[in-house]
Amino acid sequence: MSNGNGLIVKTAVGFGISVIIGAQTFAGNAIYKNRETNVQEHIEIRKDIASGDSIVRSEVNEVKDIVTNIRLEQRTMVETLKRIELK
Repeated sequence: MSNGNGLIVKTAVGFGISVIIGAQTFAGNAIYKNRETNVQEHIEIRKDIASGDSIVRSEVNEVKDIVTNIRLEQRTMVETLKRIELK
C-alpha cells in the first residue's frame, strides 16, 4: 500500500508541475502577444502622427502663403497711397 500512495503522490506532483509549466507557457505567450500588439499599435499611431504632421505642415504653408500675399498687397497699397499723396 505504501508504494501505491507514493505513486499517487508522484503522479499528483507531476500533474501539478505540468499544470504550472503549462500556465507559465500560456502566460508567457500572452505577454509576448500583448507586446507584439502594443508594438504594432505604436507603429500605427506613429504613422497617424506622421500623416497628421504632414497635413498640418501643408496647412501651415498655405497660411504662410496667404500671409505673404496679404503683405505684398499691403506694400502695394502703401506705395499707391504714397504716390497719391505726392500728387
